[in-house]
Amino acid sequence: MTTFCALGTEEYRNSVTSFRRKCQKISKSRLVFVDGSGLRAEPRQLTGLALRGRTPKTTAKKPEKYEPRVDIMGAIGYSGPLACETKTSTQRKTIPNSKKSKKQQKKGVKGYTKDMVKKFLKDKLAPKIADMEVKKVILCIDKGLAFKEEEAKEQLRLGGATNVTEVWILPRTLRSTSVLLIITFGTRLNSECEQKNHERKQELQEY
Repeated sequence: MTTFCALGTEEYRNSVTSFRRKCQKISKSRLVFVDGSGLRAEPRQLTGLALRGRTPKTTAKKPEKYEPRVDIMGAIGYSGPLACETKTSTQRKTIPNSKKSKKQQKKGVKGYTKDMVKKFLKDKLAPKIADMEVKKVILCIDKGLAFKEEEAKEQLRLGGATNVTEVWILPRTLRSTSVLLIITFGTRLNSECEQKNHERKQELQEY
């Protein structure tokens, strides 16, 4: 059952509390969280050097909204990450959007579409869940992905995961899993970005 409530209201706080209590009543090994997120592949330089009294300036090749980004879809269980998939800006441009006209389909997609999430559940996640030693797995999925319980179950069954008994829809913005996924799967990307920023700082200091 899916409920809608405004953020910051007592109804919303109660829905979050209710969901947490629901999770506490079962074994943690049964829970599998699925969520998606994204990050800039080429973050802008936010620091620089300038003469005293003057504001440092930096230049960019393109507006921020056109900068390349990496979109992430992943799943994590109590024992660790289960599956992860990433799409770059270049890859997304080659993926047709079934909801658009034939002309607009050539422009690709923005972020993960529902069809892409279905494919992730069936091809990437289902085999991993099927290999788990847990008999009654509960999939926790964010409401923002616009999935119904039976839709998610069907994709997992098609992928061979017959041990999923329930699908829970998380209350909107209850997205601690996004943070977990970014920490787990995006560490390498973040470290590379930090390295580039460090190198730029050294170049400015030498100048």
